[in-house]
Amino acid sequence: MEASTPFVSLRGILSKIGLKNSKWYIFNGLVMLATFFIFRVAMFPYVVNIFAQTIEVDFFTAITRLPRNCILSICLLLFPQMYWFCLMVKGATEILFIKEKSRIGNNNNLKKKSH
Repeated sequence: MEASTPFVSLRGILSKIGLKNSKWYIFNGLVMLATFFIFRVAMFPYVVNIFAQTIEVDFFTAITRLPRNCILSICLLLFPQMYWFCLMVKGATEILFIKEKSRIGNNNNLKKKSH
C-alpha cells in the first residue's frame, strides 16, 4: 500500500520549492493518482478475486464467505482510501481542466487586448 507514498512526498516537495505549476508537478500527480488507485483501491477487489479463484466461486460469493472480521477490516481500510482517491481525482480534474480553461481564457483576453 505504500507504493504511492514517494509520489505523495514528491508532490509536497515540488509544491514547497515553487514548482506547483510545472510539468513535473502534473506528471508526478498523475503517477501518484495511478499508483494510489492500483495499490490502495484496486488491490482489495483484486485480492478478493484471487480468493474467489482459490475457493472456485464467483466474486460475490467469495465476499460472503470471508470471515466477518476480514470484511470489517477491508471496509475500514478501503473507505478512507476511496475518500482520498476521490479528493485526488477532484484535484487532478481542477489542475488539468479548470486551470487549462482559465489559461486558454487568459490567452484569448491577451489576444483581444493586443488588437
